[in-house]
Amino acid sequence: MNTGIAVVPLSAERGEILVGTLSQDRMALNAGSPVFGLHMCTLDHDGVADMVLNTHRSAADGAGIVATANIQHIAIMRYNDEFRTAMQQADLVTCDGFPVFRYAQHRGCDIHTRTTGRDIVYDIMCERTIAAHHRLFFVVDTEETAMALEQWAQRLGIHDQVIIDAAPEAFIRNPGYCSKLAQKITAAGTTVLMMCVGAPQSEIFAHRFRDQLPPCWVLCVGQSAKIVLGLAPIPPRIVEKLSIEWLWRIVLEPRRLFSRYATSSVGFIAAMLEDTRARHKMA
Repeated sequence: MNTGIAVVPLSAERGEILVGTLSQDRMALNAGSPVFGLHMCTLDHDGVADMVLNTHRSAADGAGIVATANIQHIAIMRYNDEFRTAMQQADLVTCDGFPVFRYAQHRGCDIHTRTTGRDIVYDIMCERTIAAHHRLFFVVDTEETAMALEQWAQRLGIHDQVIIDAAPEAFIRNPGYCSKLAQKITAAGTTVLMMCVGAPQSEIFAHRFRDQLPPCWVLCVGQSAKIVLGLAPIPPRIVEKLSIEWLWRIVLEPRRLFSRYATSSVGFIAAMLEDTRARHKMA
């Protein structure tokens, strides 16, 4: 299978960030006052990729969760208590969706660019040298994605550093499977866990089993790996420039996505109104 990935290794190894830097400077990564109850991260996709690959997490640090917020995340947070807690307790939350990014800026957050899950995953999978000490574990939603990841790892010569698990549909409702998955992730000595099954399952799993996971980075990045692998189409540049990827995806898959985006849009608007009212009450 030709996945269309162009691998561009770095010409030199990047320096490692000292152990404990993240916990000491975490507040410096926040863009300002919370938005929707979330402290948005100031790092761009390159900065997040650097942190994930070059910051060693100790046993005391535990698992560090990275969430990439779009309008669906914000809408789900309004009615799913566990998901809301998972998002609020994530170590890094980036503005993935354009409406989330613009609203955060409107609220005065010092954020200058969107940081999408797709860009973070592309950086890690296509533009970085995966150091020998890393163990990457991918949780995906289809066998097709699992097969493409195996071929990617073979091409890079890191097959022995990569483990892939194709999760069943609605796996978060299966406690037995989730417990075994957490054990498998730990047994693998995972340093980077890619949760590629979409919200809210990725974030809830990472939060629910956080104490059982090894000291690794957990990236909740939805369908990003599938796009990077060439299994899902990449929006044209003009679409990305206008920040209307959502409309482009609806055109591609109207039956599956129209109702989802409509529901998420209504929920996001309601969340903005609630967030604005809460801010005024505190003023």
